[in-house]
Amino acid sequence: MVVRTTADPSSLTAPLRAAIHEVDPDQPLYDVRPMSAVLERTLQRQWINTVLIGVFAALALVLASVGLYGVISYLTAQRRREFAIRLSVGAKASDVVTLVLKQALWLALVGLGLGLMLSAVSTRVLGSMLHGVTAWDAWTYLLVSGLMIIVVLAASFIPAWQASRLDPKVALQ
Repeated sequence: MVVRTTADPSSLTAPLRAAIHEVDPDQPLYDVRPMSAVLERTLQRQWINTVLIGVFAALALVLASVGLYGVISYLTAQRRREFAIRLSVGAKASDVVTLVLKQALWLALVGLGLGLMLSAVSTRVLGSMLHGVTAWDAWTYLLVSGLMIIVVLAASFIPAWQASRLDPKVALQ
């Protein structure tokens, strides 16, 4: 039974109980609550699932960023001898850092291009399974792509900058 009221719903419990018992005294009346409580309980599982998906997505983004940073900074640090040779033959520190950043940006853009193509395919499949999810959420793609580019540039810049500050003689030994 549903009753619409502008008054406080809990104030109607006793009069409703009395009206129902007038018609049928054996009719049980239980679980009396406002519609907002019914909706809240109904949507609670969906809300929990949404929060869990959001937490796992954020965790995946953090793990991807940390992993990407580790790999790129390691690969850049492995090139210290190359940077020392470039510096010893007359390259400026800014030239070395610029070269590393350009190469890292190129790799990041190629990776993002491939990732966006794969995500376009997978979101079409997943979008058909989820209500209200579109295949292209531009803000999500832009934010994640921007974050990955920033991570790649930071992961390349820091080791390249450190290597460009070293004395070439020390780095070559």
